[in-house]
Amino acid sequence: MAFRVEIAGSLATGKTTLCQTLERQFTRVVYEELSGNPYLDKVRHDPDKYALPCQQWFVDNKVNAIRQAINDNPDGRIISDFSLLLDRVYVSHYLAHRPDWVAALYQQLEEGVRDIGQPDVILYLTCPPDEIVNRIKKRGRDFEQHLTAEFARAINAGVQTEISNIPAHTGPRIIEIDTTMMRKPGFKMPDLFA
Repeated sequence: MAFRVEIAGSLATGKTTLCQTLERQFTRVVYEELSGNPYLDKVRHDPDKYALPCQQWFVDNKVNAIRQAINDNPDGRIISDFSLLLDRVYVSHYLAHRPDWVAALYQQLEEGVRDIGQPDVILYLTCPPDEIVNRIKKRGRDFEQHLTAEFARAINAGVQTEISNIPAHTGPRIIEIDTTMMRKPGFKMPDLFA
């Protein structure tokens, strides 16, 4: 059976950077696909029309990517720079005005997790909101430039809530990493496979 690690955290906490750093330890790496979402640009201009299909596309794409990685590497080590268990935070945030859409997407996520199973480990990355905003500005993605520290605080709080709701005995092992400490002398990456 595949050993799977998912990296969770707010945007710009360093998920993709950490995934790239750990790549050599895994037989398959799955990255979040942003550019392929045909609704991403449209949702900014007409959220009532495109918010639901945008989020549905993200959920389907992520579940299918992990499913394919598991099928291709049934006994391998798989790492993803996203976490299905925490997509609920983004769904809740972006679609709070439509509880019916939130419920439908939660069900879609739950079905996906039931289908592919829970990860063995979640690397939970934390980062202060002001640093998140600085990182967003530096990486320069047009669709993120309007995001604020208040937004980052809300997403951080939602991710923390979802992490704290994962059952300690039956859920995946949680490893928390403050990404502002990763480049400091003496930082050691925890053993993912212990």
